[in-house]
Amino acid sequence: MITASHLFEDFGGIPKPTSKAPSFRIEEVEDQKLESFENGYRAGWDDAIKAQAETNTHVSSELATSLQDASFEFHEVRNTLSAAVQDIMDEVMKTIMPKIAQTSLGAHIREQVISMTRGALDRSIEIVIAPDAEDVVRTLFDNDVERPFRFAIDPLLSPTQVLLRVGAEEREINLHETLDEVSRTVQSYFETEQAERKDG
Repeated sequence: MITASHLFEDFGGIPKPTSKAPSFRIEEVEDQKLESFENGYRAGWDDAIKAQAETNTHVSSELATSLQDASFEFHEVRNTLSAAVQDIMDEVMKTIMPKIAQTSLGAHIREQVISMTRGALDRSIEIVIAPDAEDVVRTLFDNDVERPFRFAIDPLLSPTQVLLRVGAEEREINLHETLDEVSRTVQSYFETEQAERKDG
């Protein structure tokens, strides 16, 4: 009897494929895990460093701006105060100091006269003054000085200028020059201050 099996292809002789999963060693798996962890950690660390650098740059920029603003404000306040002090000192030198010098002229003369008469008891003292200072000086010396003295008027002298003569010795009291010296010192100070502000 003839069967129909010859009409169909016979797959019975073909060996069945065997699937075998690739084998991984535990060490390789652990190495891969460790490498992945290190790569992730490194990437995170790099991101953190970058973010910190950006933050530092921003903070540094803001700090620099704040310092510049503070420095500008400091110099503005300093300039304002310096100008105000200079105005006050100019006013003092122009108005107050001359009055102080005028009122203290007699005391300066008296001090010098007493000093000069200590070594010249037998000599007369000549006090040469300006016409405008005569009344003030005479009033002071009428009762305070017991040594023999006489006054001389010199119209060429200023009210703050006096000449004292004992024999061949002569001394000059010039409070106007003293005031000028003080004024020059004050002016020099403020000129130096302004120059330093321009340079600094």
